[in-house]
Amino acid sequence: MTQEDQEDDAGFDGNFKASSDKAAKRCVEECAQKMSEHWDSVRIIATNHHKGFTGIYSSGRGNFYAQIGGVREWIMRQDEGTKQNVRDESKDE
Repeated sequence: MTQEDQEDDAGFDGNFKASSDKAAKRCVEECAQKMSEHWDSVRIIATNHHKGFTGIYSSGRGNFYAQIGGVREWIMRQDEGTKQNVRDESKDE
C-alpha cells in the first residue's frame, strides 16, 4: 500500500471529513447511499478544498430525472430569492 493509499483510507473517518480526493468521493457516495434508504431520490453536490484545489463531488441514487428536477428547482428558488432581495434593497433607497 502506497503512502497516498494510506492517506486515502485514513481520509474518511465517518465524521464526513475528507482529506483526499478518493476519500471525498467515497464520503459523498456513502452519504447518498445511506440517504437513499429513506428517500426516493437523492442528489448530493459537495465541494472540498484539498492541497490548493477545490474539487466538486456529486453522487445520486434513485430516479435521475427527479434528482435533476430537484436541483433545477433549488437553483430557481435561489435565483428568485436573490432577485427579490435586490428589489427589496432598491425600494429602500
